[in-house]
Amino acid sequence: LITAVAKEEKDPVKQQEIKDEGIKYITKSLSIYPDYEIAESQLCSAYFFKGQNDSAEYYGTKALRFNPNNISTLNNMGGVYFNKKEYHKAIAFYENVMHLKPDYVDPYTNNAVSYLSLGRFDSGVYYLYKAIAIDPTYNRSYEYLALAYKSNGNSDSAKKYEAIAQKYNPGFRL
Repeated sequence: LITAVAKEEKDPVKQQEIKDEGIKYITKSLSIYPDYEIAESQLCSAYFFKGQNDSAEYYGTKALRFNPNNISTLNNMGGVYFNKKEYHKAIAFYENVMHLKPDYVDPYTNNAVSYLSLGRFDSGVYYLYKAIAIDPTYNRSYEYLALAYKSNGNSDSAKKYEAIAQKYNPGFRL
């Protein structure tokens, strides 16, 4: 909820203020009702989007003890481990999300980027195509495909997917 509200704000300073205020109130709610899974999940998300991975991991781990199937927390925990360059752990979280919610595009793209970061081009591209099958308008999948093909030396495919990505994100350039 905090991150959704903050994302709507265009001013980065105000975004930060929204996140900080939300964290303050949710933390206070935990002093009243300790171990409230939804509050811990929200703190995981807020800290993840602030780039505070250790705090996100702490609250995400607590939230998952109460609800191991919370899609948002699992996906954010994948992001935490991706940021820590612990790609195998990130992949495990993303695959769990894909199993629980097969029509949710984010974990497919996130999983692909984790595989690409490990140098596993075929697996990365496989998950990007799966993401496109789920949501053909999700521009990040095309952007990462363009980047993957470019880094793999396939300039024709890179240009093809760059052009598609630009339909959804005109500012995207390889």
